Amino acid sequence: MPISIGPGVAFGIGPAGTTLVGGPPYSYSVSYLIVAGGGGGTAAWAGGGGAGGMLTNTASMTPGLTYTITPGAGSLNLGSDSTITGSDLTTITATGGGNGGQNYGAAGGSGGGSANGGAGGLGTAGQGNNGAGSSSGTSGGGGGAGAAASGVNGAIGLASSITGLSVTYAAGGGGGGQHFPSSDFGAGSGGSSIGGNGSTPGGYNATAGAPAVAL
Repeated sequence: MPISIGPGVAFGIGPAGTTLVGGPPYSYSVSYLIVAGGGGGTAAWAGGGGAGGMLTNTASMTPGLTYTITPGAGSLNLGSDSTITGSDLTTITATGGGNGGQNYGAAGGSGGGSANGGAGGLGTAGQGNNGAGSSSGTSGGGGGAGAAASGVNGAIGLASSITGLSVTYAAGGGGGGQHFPSSDFGAGSGGSSIGGNGSTPGGYNATAGAPAVAL
């Protein structure tokens, strides 16, 4: 879907292959917000998936050139990267979220949580935060753009007013519940009420990432 860039006009939430097409012979400083695909829980009683990396800034875009937005997908494993590319633009890449694991969380835009006493995954500087390690039988939550995870719940996302309204993006997923002969440990809640909730014992949890946004 072509989107024109003109004075005070630059708007679109893009599916894969969305392009920004320039107009008259001048350049514009275009604000953008891009979020990668979120990581998932991978398996029963795994840690929560980390949020996809979130980047928001401005970029100079030249009329007559084409800019392509490719949003990453969420996954049961690592989330996919989201990118903005153009011939005169250094590629902008938001890193997919790290998956939660049964033994450790994977690194990503935000890191996944762990289970089984392992460490949480590391987040990418400037894009997200770390997932939580596990302790005392509980799974760790996934990291979010707004904070590192601590405990079983997913971390909070980060608010942006790029659309004119304050909207929160890129929150972590809750850790999966665990079942033991003597007791059950409950699942965690997704961060900021937008991250995926952890599964009950024996289930799975995975959260799809938000699409890229160019405004």
